[in-house]
Amino acid sequence: PAAPTAAEPSFLTVGTRPWTTVVLDGKSLGSTPLYKVSIPAGRHTLLLHNDDEGIRQTSVIDVRPGETKKLDLTLKPK
Repeated sequence: PAAPTAAEPSFLTVGTRPWTTVVLDGKSLGSTPLYKVSIPAGRHTLLLHNDDEGIRQTSVIDVRPGETKKLDLTLKPK
């Protein structure tokens, strides 16, 4: 098979308990669950927050061209 290229789409799938709003590089993608949202390959800052539950978690993710990054998280208030 051919090697993935940077132009090949990458995807993000996120499920959280409880629900959270997903923000990627400062842009809101909506609330969980998210399924195969198209994102550019590379390094991204991911913010998951739910103000009602006191949840706010930031992480850095790396996504390769053609990859579907799947996150399934149970989050607790800080």
